[in-house]
Amino acid sequence: MRKIYWALIFIGIGIWILLSNYHLIAFNFSRDWPVLLIALGIAEIIDAAVSVGKKNKRAHAANKNNIKNILDSLEQGKIDVNEAEERIKGGSNG
Repeated sequence: MRKIYWALIFIGIGIWILLSNYHLIAFNFSRDWPVLLIALGIAEIIDAAVSVGKKNKRAHAANKNNIKNILDSLEQGKIDVNEAEERIKGGSNG
């Protein structure tokens, strides 16, 4: 996915510069190149934020499954209430 992301960025920059060379857009590379750096920086920030969101979502799902397993063990009588509480607070389903 990361390679596709960078490929699209480079294609976009190439199209932007090509259109500028044909004077179809008002972009002077020697003057406006910092705009490209800013755009790349913003894209990286967005990519990092999306990645963190996905990781948090996966961690939440794993925690939810963990608690379900603990409650199932409690319901089946495999563990007592105190042990279930300990496992939930400790984050392990042993």
